[in-house]
Amino acid sequence: MNARKSRQLILVVATALAALAPYPSRAAAAAHDDTGCYRVALEHRPHWISAALADSSQVIVVDSWGTDGKRLLSYSPQGKVSVLPSPGGYSDADFVPAKIARLGDGGFLLQLADGSTLQLDERLRLADRETALQERSGGWRVGSLYQFTTAGGAAVAYGSLFPNDHHFELGFFRVPLRSADGEQISMLERFDEPEFYVIGYPYFTAIDDDAYFVKMSKKPGIYNVSRTGHEISRLTAFPQECRVRPDFKTRMTGPKTAAAHFAELETFTVPAGLYSQGGMLYLLVRTPDPRRGTAWWLYEIEPRGDRIVGRVRLPTSASHVTLVPSESSWYLFERSSVGENQRQEIATMVVLPSSAVAALSLPASCPAR
Repeated sequence: MNARKSRQLILVVATALAALAPYPSRAAAAAHDDTGCYRVALEHRPHWISAALADSSQVIVVDSWGTDGKRLLSYSPQGKVSVLPSPGGYSDADFVPAKIARLGDGGFLLQLADGSTLQLDERLRLADRETALQERSGGWRVGSLYQFTTAGGAAVAYGSLFPNDHHFELGFFRVPLRSADGEQISMLERFDEPEFYVIGYPYFTAIDDDAYFVKMSKKPGIYNVSRTGHEISRLTAFPQECRVRPDFKTRMTGPKTAAAHFAELETFTVPAGLYSQGGMLYLLVRTPDPRRGTAWWLYEIEPRGDRIVGRVRLPTSASHVTLVPSESSWYLFERSSVGENQRQEIATMVVLPSSAVAALSLPASCPAR
């Protein structure tokens, strides 16, 4: 597969799956957080959330199916929306973001649907039109990043690398940022099972210079990428009910086949996201609940001690969710089942105090659904 076809592949995957106003007052956000948990209606409903990040005053949402330039959105804790215009040099039609991750300098690394990457500053303005990654070194060339995080001056990702122009290899790898002089791209582990990395679950996170990811093999586990970026090790801590991965019987080749694929996913008990906060890891697990639809459990894991601290059930029974942590709050977007031509309702967001999540004890004010 050549580079052009590889970028077309990530365009299909990201599209099928996948003017910011001044930041709201942090004091106002903090005052609202004091009320505990609450649910809000979204002022503008995203069509499809392919990635999201948050801080104390906003949630940045990548809507890869947004229309009229509404593809990079900012939600306040009250559900109010602001829209970031397409960066300079891009038309609304050409600007199709797919994934976003934080950089150590306070900026962001944004991946577009064609596989290219942009560096944004802390205000989400274009910092560099050129790629922010070292795309070729060490005998490898980057093909596609299906998922990634940044840690220690590099992106740690799952996707494809090209050892030459004639074929690619799938796996976990580390790509230095352009400013990381002397470092080279390194394949950490080959892994030719991409099914769970294209459905949108965020399986990568970072704590300081350490990256972590969930390897969705037949026996899943959480892996740590060392600060040197050349070794990976598996944690032993992992929920018992997720230790054997179910296999898809359906295939998703585009929007027309998405409904059946996501309907099958709703029958699975599987990890549905990996997050970090305050030096701890948090593993989101989905499991069917015959009475209510879906139970969503958040496991707190201490990576240094390699142990599960405990778990808490989140106050939602939505068919699908997007969970986004910040220092003060965790934001939970409730998403419906996937319908015909990959249509999905995303109408509400639940806000949870971070202190309650860390304590694994949500207040009585949390709305049940």
